[in-house]
Amino acid sequence: QASPEKLRQLCRSMAQYIYDYLQIASIRNQYREKLKIEALDIAGATENIIESMFSTDRNRIRLEVIENFKVFCERAHLESIIANLLSNGLKYSEKEVVIQLKAESLDIIDSGPGLSQESEKRFGEAFNRSERSDSTGLGLAFVKSICDLYAWKLSYHRSQEQSHFSINFED
Repeated sequence: QASPEKLRQLCRSMAQYIYDYLQIASIRNQYREKLKIEALDIAGATENIIESMFSTDRNRIRLEVIENFKVFCERAHLESIIANLLSNGLKYSEKEVVIQLKAESLDIIDSGPGLSQESEKRFGEAFNRSERSDSTGLGLAFVKSICDLYAWKLSYHRSQEQSHFSINFED
């Protein structure tokens, strides 16, 4: 039986998926001029997400701030991509998930099974799901939509039994 905290976390997760789905559609119709751009401290934003959304998994998350930097975007967009990538890492990995902040990039590294070759070919497309997954296939599509909006580069690679999801924020 799930604890009340786990149920709250599942409800937050479901609300995030619904929000993500609606945001994918709205992001594609937004223009940069309509955005409420802020200069956000990446380390602070990441720590806030960890504390507010992943407090029960805090012992499985390691934040490595090699270099802190500012990201210029809407706060909700940055928080959503961090939460989505971290949630995936925690879901598919039994071990620690590492978040590295360095040189204008955010890397989420986990020891989960990674994307299948077929899923990797369709990386970032809506409803692209690995056969090893019970996901909706919307999370990474949402992350990619946000990255496209700001001209950030989203990438994935696998090395040494680890999955690396990276966002390069340089313009």
